Amino acid sequence: QQFNKEFVAEHYGSSKGARWKVNGNPQADGGLRYLGEDVSGYRQRFEIKSKDHPESWKALISLCRTIEQTPPEKLEQALEPILDIDGLLWFLAFDVALVNNDGYWTRASDYSIYRDRGGKFHILPHDMNEAMRGGHGPPGGGRRGRPGGFPGGRPDEFPPDRARPAAGPAAPRNDRPDREPDRANLPQRDFPPRGFRGRRGRGFPGRFPGPGGPGGPGGGHGGVDLEPLVSVDNPRMPLRSKVLAVPALRQRYLQRVRAIAERSLDWKTLGPIVAQCRLLIEKEVEADTRKLETFEAFQAATSNATAADDRPGGSSLRSFVEQRRRFLLEHADLARLPRDPEPPRSAKNGGKKSVPGKQPPLTNRSTVVINELMAANEKTVATPDGKFEDWIELFNRGNRPVDVSGFFLSDSRESPRKWSFPAGTVIPAGGHLVIWADKNPRAGRGLHAGFKLSQGGEGVYLSDKKGLLDQVDFGPQDSEVSFGRFPDGTASWRSLAPSAGKTNQRSG
Repeated sequence: QQFNKEFVAEHYGSSKGARWKVNGNPQADGGLRYLGEDVSGYRQRFEIKSKDHPESWKALISLCRTIEQTPPEKLEQALEPILDIDGLLWFLAFDVALVNNDGYWTRASDYSIYRDRGGKFHILPHDMNEAMRGGHGPPGGGRRGRPGGFPGGRPDEFPPDRARPAAGPAAPRNDRPDREPDRANLPQRDFPPRGFRGRRGRGFPGRFPGPGGPGGPGGGHGGVDLEPLVSVDNPRMPLRSKVLAVPALRQRYLQRVRAIAERSLDWKTLGPIVAQCRLLIEKEVEADTRKLETFEAFQAATSNATAADDRPGGSSLRSFVEQRRRFLLEHADLARLPRDPEPPRSAKNGGKKSVPGKQPPLTNRSTVVINELMAANEKTVATPDGKFEDWIELFNRGNRPVDVSGFFLSDSRESPRKWSFPAGTVIPAGGHLVIWADKNPRAGRGLHAGFKLSQGGEGVYLSDKKGLLDQVDFGPQDSEVSFGRFPDGTASWRSLAPSAGKTNQRSG
């Protein structure tokens, strides 16, 4: 999906804000180092994709300065108003857990930045096509790559049209006086002229330490044994070296790496998905005359075999997933962590209708609550334009009208501000408000959120700028049945007869 207005409207509830792309380059310097107050250095490193407003650059510089100059004991508090910290920690965790060899941990590039209309920055992955690889070579390789480092030297010694040699220990580079151990204060003249677009294979003349930190291996391809704290001392990557210097944030980051290993890197879950994708595209892959790998390599990579093939390019995704999961779950830094508290999960019964898990108590901070939802509306409740979409209903259980302008609605606890209520939205005392969850904020009449609900079950979150106001977790939903509080505004949830905008009714 393109990183454009439609993308941010879908995921953040508004198309407004500033967007930057950090173009890919093995020795790029887009890690958000503080370069001083002159905007020219930032323009060389970050390509703005939205309207070019001076205040957007001032905010970006302020973010870099805050990260660079704030002491660790004060950094979390300083970043909280201007950076989605939890989103950043997940970004860093996925980057390393999946061994993204085009990632922030190795290149300080190939990612995107979004500053929402509320002034908060979000860090998003961009280029993941070199993830889930075991060292050099195709996905899931059985060969283990070092935790970072282009074999034998610098990345631009191997032009794009030449294959890199297999992974192996790098020879000492005493013959390279230009490989200084710390080049964090590289002068701007070492960078390419304005207009550079970071084409693959072109490095900046000035060199930085690689993922291993100052003096460590340069560049960066990792394997299944890539360390969770790789690059944590590298000044080129302050989102790791500065943010993860805060003990509490480092612990939360490591907890997320472990959670990914436990829940996501599980072949029982991923295997059927890989098989489906393989079935969908294998005929096209076989017929493709310009593919970079052989069809046999594709078959090997998507195979369900438990052992990696010894042929070049013959290793499998399963091999990577199982080896990476094992390495992370056995890692000492992850094994001794306390468990990260999780939001309540939905409980499922054996029948058709779903029941909630342990729902959180009603908050006293707002009289407005999530009151009813419908995640499988095929023919029952129509939008003002005559379509049948998912919907969410709010209820004001107070005795005064409530202006919900600037409140947020989301289906993700990690991204609670996916969609914001427009100015002038008021719910009368004892009144209901329906929001169509149709992933189309620009639709016609009514309120339309930038996400849909999953019939298989998920969560819905209502929040304001101070934090979470209400949430509901629900399991699989039957078609043409809603799920809500009964009676309105109480703590009891059950399956209902759909009653969007009206008092909730028991189902027949």
